[in-house]
Amino acid sequence: MGDDLVDDRPGESQALTAKDVVEIAISENRDVFYTYVALIVLLVLVGTGVLVWGIITNRAWAIACGTILDGLCLHPLYMLRQCWRENVQLRLLIIPISMAETAEEASRVFLTVWKDSQSSTKAR
Repeated sequence: MGDDLVDDRPGESQALTAKDVVEIAISENRDVFYTYVALIVLLVLVGTGVLVWGIITNRAWAIACGTILDGLCLHPLYMLRQCWRENVQLRLLIIPISMAETAEEASRVFLTVWKDSQSSTKAR
């Protein structure tokens, strides 16, 4: 029992599986993911609208502002991709963690796999 992950929510003392832990981590990332999506959509729509308006009215400053707004969506797009990759990596961790016999072994497997995946992500 000491090696199992235990849910600390009141009234529940059941052990969490590796899948449960991964699902909790992914659900915590979901808010960040949707925030990035909303920011990208907002920047693209407003930027494109200002760009088109600037072209129609022949205003150079509006064209420049629209272009800048469209360009500002690149960083949130990169961050959205990183968030998606982390979620996929977490999902792939379910298999090696669930094969571990103890919590200590699962922790060691997690750290090994996560460090390897992070180093390969940075190399790209």
